[in-house]
Amino acid sequence: MVRLPDQDAFDKKWRSMSWRDRREVLRTVGRGQAMRKRSDARLAVMAARQQQRYWRYAWLLGPLVSVFLIPDWIAVAINAALITMATAGFAWFKHRRAVESEQANLERLQR
Repeated sequence: MVRLPDQDAFDKKWRSMSWRDRREVLRTVGRGQAMRKRSDARLAVMAARQQQRYWRYAWLLGPLVSVFLIPDWIAVAINAALITMATAGFAWFKHRRAVESEQANLERLQR
């Protein structure tokens, strides 16, 4: 079983990393890959879980914005349906990549 840091330890380590290292972690999570450095794999698992939580609900922002910005209810319904489909597809794709990254990094840590 892989032991992951708690949220405070993750935040402390994340803040102490350079911008380039943080960017590398987020880039590999976004691509659904494992980290090259095994030492950063724990951080990648935590970042992937954060991304999963975000993308699980981010698709709701599109319809929410259309309700407040468009005064005509027919346009709101059409716009909300189109934006929901577009953002839900993108959110599904990004969520799936985060899950793949989490699994790949957990496998890397177990080896």
